[in-house]
Amino acid sequence: MGAVLPTHLDAVRLDELLSLWARWMRSSQPFRELWYPDQAAGCVGGGNSTSFEEMVEIAELRQAEAVNGAIDSLQPNEQSAIYHFHLAAVYRMWELEDVYLAARATLSVVLPQRGIY
Repeated sequence: MGAVLPTHLDAVRLDELLSLWARWMRSSQPFRELWYPDQAAGCVGGGNSTSFEEMVEIAELRQAEAVNGAIDSLQPNEQSAIYHFHLAAVYRMWELEDVYLAARATLSVVLPQRGIY
């Protein structure tokens, strides 16, 4: 019997992905300079292999881009709510928190459909 992939994300994982996306959106620097050190102690490189840190960096970059695409697919008021809560963008609308919670609920289903767990 094969592994069963989740059909929706829990709140903790969604928070992690939205935090990653927010750091990516705020950064004008190369992704590497966001939080990774240039060198890791005790790692030996060589050949054509990629260091673990570089593999994680590439995976997180792809996740941030996928989250960005999922946010772009939301309704405009839901996009605005995400930008308001995570990027401190100023939007004035009624029921902003309710719209934000609806956007989170949508993202928790859409992201696994796009292969982001």
